[in-house]
Amino acid sequence: MHYCQFCGTKLEDGQSCTCEMSKAAGQPPQPGPFQPQQPTAPTAPPIAGQPPQPGSFQPGPFQPQQPAAPAAPPAESQASILFKKFKGHLSAYFSNPAQATLAVMGAEYEIALPIILTVIRLLAMGLALYGLLRKLCEDALTLITTELFRYTNMADVLTAKLSASLPGSLFFGALIALIGMFLFIFMLFLLVRIRHGNASFSDIFKASAANGIPTTALLLLAFLISFVSSAACVACFALAMLSWIISGILTAQIVCPNSSSGTFGLMYFVGVALVILVGCWIIPTVFSWSLGGITASYMGETATLGSAFTEVRKSLAEENISGFKEFYGDALKRLYEESISGFWDTMF
Repeated sequence: MHYCQFCGTKLEDGQSCTCEMSKAAGQPPQPGPFQPQQPTAPTAPPIAGQPPQPGSFQPGPFQPQQPAAPAAPPAESQASILFKKFKGHLSAYFSNPAQATLAVMGAEYEIALPIILTVIRLLAMGLALYGLLRKLCEDALTLITTELFRYTNMADVLTAKLSASLPGSLFFGALIALIGMFLFIFMLFLLVRIRHGNASFSDIFKASAANGIPTTALLLLAFLISFVSSAACVACFALAMLSWIISGILTAQIVCPNSSSGTFGLMYFVGVALVILVGCWIIPTVFSWSLGGITASYMGETATLGSAFTEVRKSLAEENISGFKEFYGDALKRLYEESISGFWDTMF
């Protein structure tokens, strides 16, 4: 006993269903649960190049299967992509600085690389400042302890310490570099507008960051060489400023139109001079803040140069001296007058 596979009507053995779907299918009745199935004749395998027909031979379990498609490689991290771009920019810059700078400027939607280059330069300046202050503290401590040996015992001398603050040096060094970069970029922005150029502030920032490789390298060299000599470290600072001015010419030529004329060169020279003057007015104050973070200790007593500067200013105010500039001016004036008087007394 079985049932119609279309309408579910109960059928006797050998009986066919008369429903419309069964007639349309034209298929023999399905065997019941106890009726053995009739074997079907094997069909010929499909001809090569033609799609298999319904009811044709299908591959058996022992026929080799087609190889699976290779898995997609894992997605590359953003940090790895930026590192490759950084290495690529370094390689391109040493081959052709102008072309490498233009390539960074052309990536309108890629600001990460100029930011990374800027952060590296800020850190390099902070490290260079820390190296200079650390070496100055080391040299000063050697001089101080040498003098102390004449007046006190060795145990007390060994308690003397003079050290620079790494966090403070990094912060104020980065601040000095940031001020200098902003002044230079702002000067170029004004120069572009005077020359009727179309470069935006963002374009000038990208060009300045991409073209600052020599300055950054010299600042890192200043940090490394500070372990040997403070004078050599100061020389590297001077070379870094010189490279900033020279590299800035290329940056200005890239962002400014008609940059081959003599007028452009004169305007660039005046702009750099103004940047240096403003920087000389602002940066010494920031540098004094970094000096204020130097810590001195002796026989359990600890103080910073910042507190010492405060006491010196109070003493100067009691002498009606408004600041260090006036103090140095008066001291140089007295030295000059004493020199002239001594020379006059010697002659006559």
